[in-house]
Amino acid sequence: MSMTIKHWYWPALLWTATAVLTSCIRKDVEDCQPLSVSIAVGDKNYSNIDEMAALGVSLQPEDESQPFVHYVKKLYYVLQDKATGKTVYTRHLHDVAGDRAMATAYLPADLPFGEYVLTVWGNIQSETPISEDGTSYNFHIDQSPGYDVYMTCDTLLYDAYHARHTVSLRRLKGKLVIEAEQMPDGIRLSRKTIDGLSATVGQDMEYGGSATVATAIEWDGDTAEEMSSQTFLSPTSEGRQSRLDMAFHDDPEDTVPLIAPGSMQVRMERNAITYVRYVYDHAAGRIEAYLAVDGGWKQIYDLEIGEAEKP
Repeated sequence: MSMTIKHWYWPALLWTATAVLTSCIRKDVEDCQPLSVSIAVGDKNYSNIDEMAALGVSLQPEDESQPFVHYVKKLYYVLQDKATGKTVYTRHLHDVAGDRAMATAYLPADLPFGEYVLTVWGNIQSETPISEDGTSYNFHIDQSPGYDVYMTCDTLLYDAYHARHTVSLRRLKGKLVIEAEQMPDGIRLSRKTIDGLSATVGQDMEYGGSATVATAIEWDGDTAEEMSSQTFLSPTSEGRQSRLDMAFHDDPEDTVPLIAPGSMQVRMERNAITYVRYVYDHAAGRIEAYLAVDGGWKQIYDLEIGEAEKP
């Protein structure tokens, strides 16, 4: 090929490529790729799950090759114009379909180019905790534990060169695991109260407010020697400790517990497990409490059962 032909060939090629890239004008929808967003799960395992498993407890790591729906079964998302803050699209709570590794955010095909803010809430069963504009979440309405909720908030640039994006969901709560071992016969109900928890979270993952959670679990009195519960709780408020109170009842209708171990200071963290064991010592007539700390069990206190027995 001669030098003359080469000089003609390269400018023509560049002109053709430029024409192809700039032929997408967002007013002409058919020539432009619509905004496409894939949703991944970032927190498939708790940050300290290996430490928990090493203690010999029943918790084990999740297989991280499972499809998206294994971790997050429902989604809700809202798309806002970044410049104006106006909501341009809301996809209300819906089931995740299929068995792919990532879910898809189905957005309008005729969106104009611009910058958008996409907020996604996942793994919830109701829209009630979500604010009206879709940008914040109320963790513990009426002192209830709520859900193992996930969230992501991302700014998306949409133009001829940026039409495909991937966002990753983060777990917003921690898990409180409580085991009671060698309990006296006849325990039929346990009550748990924990305070000092965050009440809300916003798009920027800024936690705020203060909340308390109260639960009651009924047990089979004939098989309640070993009891275990798992509760999803928001992180402890900044600069505080959460106070955990437990009570064990032989009569669900009686307000006075058979055993009330007293208060324990714990701290809930995002995407982490807090593990507490109560062990009843029949010979000594007392209950002992242990907290999983740094790969071992730290005994928190000893409390004579006589101090907590019914009169």
